[in-house]
Amino acid sequence: MKRTYLFTLVLLFSLLFSFGQDRYQFGVIPQINNGFAFGDEYELNSKLEVRQLLKDGPENIAAGKGFHFERTDIETVLNRKLSPLDGIAVGYLFRVEEGQIIHRFIQQYSFIRKKGGFRLAHRFRTDQTLDDGDFSFRFRYRFGIEKPLAGLEIDPKEFYLKFNNEYLPTYSERSFDIEIRALASLGYNLSDKMKFETGLDYRAEDIVSKDTEHQCWLNIGWFHSF
Repeated sequence: MKRTYLFTLVLLFSLLFSFGQDRYQFGVIPQINNGFAFGDEYELNSKLEVRQLLKDGPENIAAGKGFHFERTDIETVLNRKLSPLDGIAVGYLFRVEEGQIIHRFIQQYSFIRKKGGFRLAHRFRTDQTLDDGDFSFRFRYRFGIEKPLAGLEIDPKEFYLKFNNEYLPTYSERSFDIEIRALASLGYNLSDKMKFETGLDYRAEDIVSKDTEHQCWLNIGWFHSF
């Protein structure tokens, strides 16, 4: 698993230096995640995420804005457990980006399977976005793996590795496109209710379009359950 994590990091850095004339962005995405349990069946998850753009280019294609605060997301998702390992959810995301207000409505189904020391998570999500009068629809599938660095379970005061791969076809009133994401991160489980993760988040947007944009973000996440 350590070799897989190292290979993923090397692959992401290789992609950063091979963009050519494609658009690219580098930046930081810090986020705070909170979970609130209501009985045995319901859980409310809230996330505050900001995106700080450090560099974009090339100047003859992208806006070349460089270092600036790009956007803020506030997302709330209500999950109902169908069993200890799967559930359905609905949610809403409020975004402020470049002075514009964006609304997104979320529906999802997720389930988890455990095999050996691995935790395998599948998430199927649809969302609808209203952006300055424009409407878009996305179908999202994400596959995630978590692996403790010691033992078979992620216990308190232990490190773990995490890898996510997600595919996002998007349909709008005027176009269709696909985005692909890959996240490789190192986590530390502070306690049964708190953990910290940091890693590299690579995204390729507008893959169908000839003007593909490559993004690489330093993802920093704090997670707490109440």
